[in-house]
Amino acid sequence: PRSTLFPYTTLFRSDGDLNGMVEAVLQVCPNLGEIMVGGALLSRGVKVHRRRLRSHFSELTELGEK
Repeated sequence: PRSTLFPYTTLFRSDGDLNGMVEAVLQVCPNLGEIMVGGALLSRGVKVHRRRLRSHFSELTELGEK
């Protein structure tokens, strides 16, 4: 079955959920880069496509710089 190939339980349907998770990781470790944030999410059982993570990560870091 497909569930054994992809054991990750959390799939984000909304962008707000993903933004919240990325923000939570960056609050704990604000100097993490995109790859490390992806790893932190993966360790929490969240699998996100790199392209989608990159767009959210750059959006949030741009907001933080202003």
